[in-house]
Amino acid sequence: MGELGWETWVAIYAAVVSTAAVLLELFFWLRRGPRLNLSLMSRGILINSPLVDADERFLFVTASNVGDRQTTVTNLGLVAYTGWFWWWRFLRRRASKAAVVTNPAIPGQKQAVPSVLAAGDVWQGMVEWAAVEELCEESEWRVWVILYTSDHSRGIRSRISRPTAKGLASDALMPSSEKQ
Repeated sequence: MGELGWETWVAIYAAVVSTAAVLLELFFWLRRGPRLNLSLMSRGILINSPLVDADERFLFVTASNVGDRQTTVTNLGLVAYTGWFWWWRFLRRRASKAAVVTNPAIPGQKQAVPSVLAAGDVWQGMVEWAAVEELCEESEWRVWVILYTSDHSRGIRSRISRPTAKGLASDALMPSSEKQ
């Protein structure tokens, strides 16, 4: 084993650079297409809306397309998992209960589904909180919101978290009927 010549060092350098280039291209290939971030706001209220009572609560769903291609929002649903082996049902995507939100549009706006979501756009929908809370209490708060799009056949899921005393709206925003 003698010393390495300059040809060997050039070959090592070329192997490292080409491997890095392949890995970088693989990274960009995996990140192509629409990518959605889904966020939820539970027990939200609509302010200055003449179409909705001031004390009515909603679950607001916001999806933002942070990818580089458009997609179409086709449906909004809720799924609940119950029983001792709820996590097994969750992994298999076999919900104990499922619900479809027929029109998740904010009152006064056009119907929210189907809706084209271009790259960089935001989609908003809402569900009446009373119906969501009933489903959550039946399933011990093991409920997920699923947003179905044209390119994600299994949907994008986000869990509805149980509101805590700190997570609720401040007393100034709560209607007098809910203050204790």
